[in-house]
Amino acid sequence: MKKLFRNQKFVTGILLLFVMVGLVMFIGALKVRSSQNGGNGWGYYMPWGYYAEGYGYWNPSPVGGTHSNGTLIKGTTANVYFLENGDKRLVKSWTSFLCNGFDPNAILTVSDSEVSSYISDSDLLCPSGTLLKGTAASVYVVNEDVYHNYTRRLITSEAVFTAAGYSWSSINTVSDTELGWYTAGTNYDETAVARPNGTLIKTAFSAYVYVLDAGQKRLVSSETAFVTQGFSWSNIRTVTLVELNSYGTGNPVQARKGTLMKTAASPNIYVTDIIGDIFYANTYYRRLISSWSVFVSKGYDINKVYTVSATELNTYTDALPVT
Repeated sequence: MKKLFRNQKFVTGILLLFVMVGLVMFIGALKVRSSQNGGNGWGYYMPWGYYAEGYGYWNPSPVGGTHSNGTLIKGTTANVYFLENGDKRLVKSWTSFLCNGFDPNAILTVSDSEVSSYISDSDLLCPSGTLLKGTAASVYVVNEDVYHNYTRRLITSEAVFTAAGYSWSSINTVSDTELGWYTAGTNYDETAVARPNGTLIKTAFSAYVYVLDAGQKRLVSSETAFVTQGFSWSNIRTVTLVELNSYGTGNPVQARKGTLMKTAASPNIYVTDIIGDIFYANTYYRRLISSWSVFVSKGYDINKVYTVSATELNTYTDALPVT
């Protein structure tokens, strides 16, 4: 035995064998785990993401569960949830529902067991750029960061409100309790060097519309993107070219996750998804709905499918089909 272990090549070979067996078992376990995630086909989970074999893309937040990201669901209670990154987010109030541009007809009633199967993420409130007030006269503009932390910024005067191009009719009046869901942030006053996140801007010389996000301007890439993101045409501010160019440029905004789309030339229907956080800069995906029976089983509505150009559809990265 001593003689065997004096042989360096033998010892090295034994160690390599153990490492290889361990690695195979580890990868196998990951593969089993991924196969249990409905809707993902099969692949491997890694600490930094999910690799879908045969598709060759890294999805940092794999889509799972019975329904796709972007779906609105409810059970037997009145609570409505928005599915995002495989989790559910409670739509906190009717104001939150409306200011996100949701359609009541898009809510799917599912079993309570399905609702419970999704992990709860943070509550969904009004997005950046929403104007809110409580019982007092003070008006605030909402800001949401990439961690879904919501703050309210006090608009300090009527002059600041007017200069920002806001409309009094765009103010959402909520209870003081609901207003308290938003943490008090910095004031929006004469010293502000940039408009609040969520502001829609354009110049008088161009039809292009941008939304401000994290201090950058992001082109709203199409009318489909504008409508599905819940934007309002009346909230677009016309700014000077100098101001427009003062903002850095971020990735374009495409259709909201959960949007159904197809081209006129093909019967294929896709549902959109997006990965957008501090690590993954707003990557938009399209997932082919694999059959008509799957389309029906997911509760999709054929009347809510957007017909877009092949050019627009091809701006989305292919991801795993919905099965």
